[in-house]
Amino acid sequence: MGLNIAGVCPACQAGGVTFRWTRCFNRRAVTRCGKCGKALESRLSLVAYLLMIFYLQVWAIVGAIALFITVAGGAWLLACAILAAFYLTVVLPAKWLHSLDVRPYSPLAV
Repeated sequence: MGLNIAGVCPACQAGGVTFRWTRCFNRRAVTRCGKCGKALESRLSLVAYLLMIFYLQVWAIVGAIALFITVAGGAWLLACAILAAFYLTVVLPAKWLHSLDVRPYSPLAV
């Protein structure tokens, strides 16, 4: 058993609907179902989005300083560990937040 960060398609009930990590930092993320091909979206609440962006900015500042120091010092293994920690503590929770509320995509919705 592992952490399930994939949503369920509301059209065909297929599991494994995920969003790209680059789109997970947007308030509204859009993807397609791998089984039926329908367009799906996930929209975060304003509070969840602002908290995620604040957390991302704090982590980015502290992580960038630490990453610069480790690369300048030649500690490449520690630099890789910092990048892995960023993925585990920022990207995966962002993907998980978007997978909680997957709905059919409506281009007319605001």
